[in-house]
Amino acid sequence: MLPRAARILLPQATVAVLWALMPAALVRSACADTGAPAPPRLSITQLNGQTATGQLVEVAPDLVIRVEDDALTIPWSEVLQIRPLAARPAELPGAEAPLRFFLVDGSTFGGEIISAESADLAIRLADGRTCHPDLAALRAVHVRSAGPAGQARLAEAEHEQAATPADAAADVAVVARGDEVLVLRGRILAFDATGALLDWNARVVHLPWARLAGLLFSQTTERRAACLVRLHDGDALAGAISGGTSAALLLRSAIFEQDLALPWSAISRIDCRSDRLVILSDVPPLRYEFEPCFDKTWDYARDATLTGGPIMLGGQVYARGLTMHSRAALTYRLDGAFTEFAAVVGIVAEMGPRGCVDLRVMGDGSVLWEARDVRGGQAPRTVTVDVAGVQELRLEVDYGRDLDLSDHVAWGFARLIRREP
Repeated sequence: MLPRAARILLPQATVAVLWALMPAALVRSACADTGAPAPPRLSITQLNGQTATGQLVEVAPDLVIRVEDDALTIPWSEVLQIRPLAARPAELPGAEAPLRFFLVDGSTFGGEIISAESADLAIRLADGRTCHPDLAALRAVHVRSAGPAGQARLAEAEHEQAATPADAAADVAVVARGDEVLVLRGRILAFDATGALLDWNARVVHLPWARLAGLLFSQTTERRAACLVRLHDGDALAGAISGGTSAALLLRSAIFEQDLALPWSAISRIDCRSDRLVILSDVPPLRYEFEPCFDKTWDYARDATLTGGPIMLGGQVYARGLTMHSRAALTYRLDGAFTEFAAVVGIVAEMGPRGCVDLRVMGDGSVLWEARDVRGGQAPRTVTVDVAGVQELRLEVDYGRDLDLSDHVAWGFARLIRREP
């Protein structure tokens, strides 16, 4: 790796104090007079599901926004997601890069390899910036020029690898020439601007990028970052927020030598990760109970609908969540370690106007939240429940007036919030 240069940090305190004391109209006027961009408007979702919208005042150490004439301070430890409300820029910089890199911390970006000497991999992004991930940070490399057959087989290989136990997994190279596609499993030794070296069947083969659809790395370990900043151009960069101004957010990333200044107009959303947050679809339930109305038995589904599709509630797709059919119950052991349960719940959009259910959230046998006569096509309910001291949490989906017809219920982004350390 190249030596780290001094990180660039911009002063925040003076600007923050002035903005907090000035009415919103004067802030806009001051920005216009100085030629600085107006502070962006942000929609901020907190861990408990509450949302606040206002104009940015300060980024660090806490996030401060102006809501009407009041300054609202939100600690970063409470932030789940941020969406800038400015219009997407009309033009996105840079042409498509020849390769797309996927990192174990969630980062993904297009670029080209400048050099790959020993453990020092240098990648130039489409905007001209250079990053230096180590090889262990890579999860996959896709070749943009690959044809449809190669891309389809690469997607299949990714699903196959995800389902393979870690101790049986191997690195994968998907070789493609037109409609002819070959999957080679072995160990990726190295790669550079010309291609990759693969240890395959006890011999080392060189695979030029022109013949590859992509590479998949098996020995990957997740590296959690505080935030994942998703850009309008499809890139995503993981790191920690180090500061910011009305023009740009500053992101500190382990693979860049300096903090990145990312214009707010280029940011689609910011997803924040917290050790206090537990996604229920990541946790095996204590028990699952199902009582069929007729003869068909339904299992529950994680991060998908019962038919295998994406979870959609009220026009929004939820990548994480639990889906259940009536009459069913999922029970989780909390052992009093959490303060809140939160989710967005309703009958999934793919059922249309069909379905009718009663919903309950139970804690140690007591009803904490319930909704009756919930029907398909209705707006989903937002659930925020105090579970302090609760030992067992139970999610119930019961028959409504139409028995169990089309009763496919999703708890979108079902999550538990842990106590403060």
